Amino acid sequence: MSKVGKIAKGVAIGLVLAIILNIALMAVIWFAGLRKYYKPPEALAAVRDYAVSDQLVKKSVLDQFASNPETKDAYALGVNQNGEPVFLKPKKAWKAAKKEYKEGRKAGDHELDLKHSSKTFYMAYIEAAKTCDSNDELTDLQKQRLKEWANFLEIYKNSFPEKARR
Repeated sequence: MSKVGKIAKGVAIGLVLAIILNIALMAVIWFAGLRKYYKPPEALAAVRDYAVSDQLVKKSVLDQFASNPETKDAYALGVNQNGEPVFLKPKKAWKAAKKEYKEGRKAGDHELDLKHSSKTFYMAYIEAAKTCDSNDELTDLQKQRLKEWANFLEIYKNSFPEKARR
């Protein structure tokens, strides 16, 4: 019985060490490589608030963002140093949009066979929204929501460098 106990103890210690090494490896991968793609760089942050007179965003898109009083603050716009519209709080905007435009994301995922949308994979959704009117597999609501999701992504992408967009 003591031999089995020693073997079990060795296996348990081995598993704990493997878990610790796995966590350490994930931390290194995150901090050394992936973090830059998920955190908007300061160079692309808003330098001033967006004004309607800037005419960088269509009125219909501004109305879309203002349509839900619960998420209106999350979609507050600014302009970065490149003159592009950006969200003042991109993380908050992402969280609100992911929930609000769920039907559009799901339509892209399932009906159009796109990958999952994430903070680093979203350009295919913008392209799909441009041609979704000719797709008979989508309902009118799905088409509308996919376009709204793409409208959000068009602005969201300006908070990240081009190499981080996929």
